[in-house]
Amino acid sequence: FVQLKDISSNFTISPPLKKKPLVKLKGRSIYVKLEEKLRENTTYTLDFGNGIADNNEGNPLGEYQFVFSTGNQLDSLSIKGKLDNSFNQLPVEKAMVMAYLNTNDSVPFTVIPSYVAKIDSAGYFQLNNLSSGDYKLFAIVDGNRDFLYNGPGEMIGFSNDIITPKMHTYEQLDSINADSV
Repeated sequence: FVQLKDISSNFTISPPLKKKPLVKLKGRSIYVKLEEKLRENTTYTLDFGNGIADNNEGNPLGEYQFVFSTGNQLDSLSIKGKLDNSFNQLPVEKAMVMAYLNTNDSVPFTVIPSYVAKIDSAGYFQLNNLSSGDYKLFAIVDGNRDFLYNGPGEMIGFSNDIITPKMHTYEQLDSINADSV
């Protein structure tokens, strides 16, 4: 048995939807009702943050994500980094990092991002389950959670670089067993 804690601020779906999904607890199950049609051949990440907790003691499950695809494969690229306020080098509270496949500088004013991720208390973020492409990154403290930059009441930051995530393979030798050579 679990309970939902402040799920409205903890829950994020990436790629974001225009209509916010409804997250409910029913018995021993958590239901997420999506209010709009999903894009074809897209990997979605339901990020519950610390919104799911043990029913008895209230201990959070911690950074739980549920990933699914509307196509035949899961996208698996990621971008991770650290976000600090450029004036005081401290993490920016309640900021979201937004990745756009449209790389124009004006996109945060008019377009919902392709992917979003929250930063943690130390300022680190990780955008997961990305499709291949070139991304422009912005960070926004989105007061009304509409995934758009709405002017002076919200903080904004950006990366000057266009980021292209790539797959890297790493080989690790098994040091437990003797080498057969």
